[in-house]
Amino acid sequence: MAEHFPHTIPIEIDRAGYYRYLRIASVIRWTFVCTVIGVGVGALVCMNGEPAGEVMSHADIRSLLLHGFGGGALVGLLVAGLGYVVCGRTLAKRTASALEVTIEGPFLRIADGVWTRCDRRLHFKTIDDYTCCQGPLMRWCGISLISLRRDLIANGRALPGICIPAAKDPIRTRDLLSEIDRIREGEQAA
Repeated sequence: MAEHFPHTIPIEIDRAGYYRYLRIASVIRWTFVCTVIGVGVGALVCMNGEPAGEVMSHADIRSLLLHGFGGGALVGLLVAGLGYVVCGRTLAKRTASALEVTIEGPFLRIADGVWTRCDRRLHFKTIDDYTCCQGPLMRWCGISLISLRRDLIANGRALPGICIPAAKDPIRTRDLLSEIDRIREGEQAA
């Protein structure tokens, strides 16, 4: 059977949408973590500032905790904003630009990562399922995720699935990957 696909096919990535998604996810993570830590620290600082052994009324305790929570949340939000400006945007941009997906003969190559570069090369015969997924944040940013499921078991454990985030025209890309997989499996059987 003659193959009608070129040997190497680059998969296009929607880098602008992926960058937007990573930026928003970074803001959410920074805000949540810093605010929770700030609220906890603020409450502890306020409680430790009170003299030991004094009996406080419920209204005083409520007021003290609210001030601690409010002050801690405010400090947490300021730290989150600073963390996002210093780290979040740059990391999101580098992560979006580092993603490379290519079909190389019977293999699907996915290279990603900023600090730890991970370059995976999967044989099409190890991929069993191609699924397009889109969560609320992805939908808002206009991107989708192509999830590749593998039914291989290594050392008694199932291997994790692989994801291709932000492929341009994900349904067409998923169908292209499925078609190439079908054709190449047919060639191996013949």
